[in-house]
Amino acid sequence: MHTLVLRFNGSAPRLPHEEMRYFAEVYRIEGEIREADPDERLRVRQSLTLALMAQFLRWLSVHAPTVLPKSPLGEATASASRRTHGRPDA
Repeated sequence: MHTLVLRFNGSAPRLPHEEMRYFAEVYRIEGEIREADPDERLRVRQSLTLALMAQFLRWLSVHAPTVLPKSPLGEATASASRRTHGRPDA
């Protein structure tokens, strides 16, 4: 059984760490299901990874407007936003 729990504390400098924790969680999930059969991997991805990415998109919609666009975090956030909306990086 997989459990998804992400907690964030702190102030604005925490944003890059929060963003990276979403991706770290995806990699953790993928590591756990690496040896699973394809049907199980699909089930886990549809239940856990999809839920995690929905959380990330909500996080992104709240925090993307608050970061400087030319900062490293702003550029990473803009890239993630473009990718999630089907627009590849230019």
